[in-house]
Amino acid sequence: MAKEAGVPILPLALREYLPPSLWEQLQTEPGRRGLLLDALNILQSLLYLLSTYLPPPLVERLKRDPVPGRVTAEVLEGSLLFADVSGFTALSERLAGEGNAGIEALTGHLNDYFDTMVQILARSDGALLKFAGDALLAYFPSQDAGRHAQWAARAAHRMMRAMHAFAALEAPGGPIALRMKIGLASGLFIAATVGAPARMEYVLLGETVARTLALEGTLSAGQIGVDAATAALLDPAQVLPHVNAFSLLAPASAEDRADFEIRPETQRRPRSSGLLMAPHEELYVHLEVALRQLETLRAFLPDSLNAALLAYASQRQLPAENRPAASIFFNLTGIESLWDPAEPATVSRTLAALDACFRAVESCVARYGGIISRIDPYRTGSKIFALFGAPTAHEDDPLRAVRAALEAQAALADLRARWDWDVALRAGIAYGPTFAGPVGAAIRREYTLMGDDVNLAARLMGAAQPGQILVAPAVAASVQTIVALKPLAPLQLKGKREPVPVSAVEGLRRDPLLHRLALRGPLVGRNEPLARARRVVV
Repeated sequence: MAKEAGVPILPLALREYLPPSLWEQLQTEPGRRGLLLDALNILQSLLYLLSTYLPPPLVERLKRDPVPGRVTAEVLEGSLLFADVSGFTALSERLAGEGNAGIEALTGHLNDYFDTMVQILARSDGALLKFAGDALLAYFPSQDAGRHAQWAARAAHRMMRAMHAFAALEAPGGPIALRMKIGLASGLFIAATVGAPARMEYVLLGETVARTLALEGTLSAGQIGVDAATAALLDPAQVLPHVNAFSLLAPASAEDRADFEIRPETQRRPRSSGLLMAPHEELYVHLEVALRQLETLRAFLPDSLNAALLAYASQRQLPAENRPAASIFFNLTGIESLWDPAEPATVSRTLAALDACFRAVESCVARYGGIISRIDPYRTGSKIFALFGAPTAHEDDPLRAVRAALEAQAALADLRARWDWDVALRAGIAYGPTFAGPVGAAIRREYTLMGDDVNLAARLMGAAQPGQILVAPAVAASVQTIVALKPLAPLQLKGKREPVPVSAVEGLRRDPLLHRLALRGPLVGRNEPLARARRVVV
């Protein structure tokens, strides 16, 4: 830290995180212990708040070695647990018409559910890596004698038993039941940090990840499935036949209903009393470290979300709301095939491709005012969820989303040509009312969108061909004067009773003004002004 007249100069970046009055006092009295302790306490509180939006293993690594913008990949081993729950979309639709009371009720149900599951995972030594809407992906690190698989299985049983509390949630029109299914897979996978100092993302990929999701797709509500690698680490009496190489977990035994294996500390530690008497130089060092950690962690959240978190830091919770928003789901495929677990050298090649593709897509989304909410594993490749309209709204969010998707396709085509990577991108876009806000528990949460149109965007992505962008009717109606669209045969999509009209994006129109004029009907009540205009022109 630089010094002036023997007194360290506080970094200018610190100003963004402190109340103006405290910053001004520090400029005039930079050596005052009470002010330094107040500043350090604020940074530590903000650091904790941001850390609740990120996976614990990532937070621990970044805080231990805070370097903004560092692109890394590590190969992890253990068991993955993917839990998917149904019922929240129907619940959000039922409560959407209840105004603020509906928002509060939905937020309460969401947080009760996630708090229950996050606490079970934390107390079972599982780390929640990803929220995926109303789904969860957790990691149980490898242990001797395959104990990680046993712990993952016990956590799955506990989560399933806890669902009894959510079997009849009150809603207009009658109670709604939440129902869960869980898949467990074991093996190696890559955990990577990609991006630039201004925007980073945590990405998981590998055959183990894909197998976890594929397994969950074979299950019915109330079932827990395991892959062959996990089954081999469990007692044979614990598994039952299922389909392909997958098995089902047998009902929980008395041992599975035993107390939790571990009870880690989940509350923040109070400020160390040792700092109260620490030398000024030590306080400055603590401030500098906390600032560097904060700058490193915040890169993993969008700027608009960081700004909102800072604005509501004193409440420690962002408000939830119902708002219209455009949702894009991208499916990025091809990168997963670059990694061969038997060849360590392929990790760096996979990381380079993943980093380049993320930067390309993120820059296109950011250019049009959107944010990348998260990157989730998908059955094949990765699923990128981008938002336009939350937390910052624009009057033309559907058009912004389509433009971003077109540019992302072009950027991926350029990377494919330059690097000879067999990567592909497809997308689905929908627009409509959503629930927008933070969901989760006090120790782990995420800002997300929920609603029927969010699900519709995901379904359209799944139906699109590589290189194709499919849009829902509301998006097509909003952008048709500027974007060239090709109507397709209606699609029968999961969760929809009737086939959904769908259009494929073909590009931007060359002369959108003429097309807008052509779509307009005749002017009414303007005969006299038109006649005068014709006389002037003639």
